[in-house]
Amino acid sequence: MDRDFLEKQIHDTDLHFYVCGPKPFNELVLEELRDMGADPDGLVFEK
Repeated sequence: MDRDFLEKQIHDTDLHFYVCGPKPFNELVLEELRDMGADPDGLVFEK
């Protein structure tokens, strides 16, 4: 998964996002979503 994939799939960054995966994956997705304008408080990570 990369920025290009996320941009093709996500058209509204005002939504809440549920992310589940290994720590490096979660960190990558968090960084990319932030860069795309998503609110970090709208991100939910499985622990």
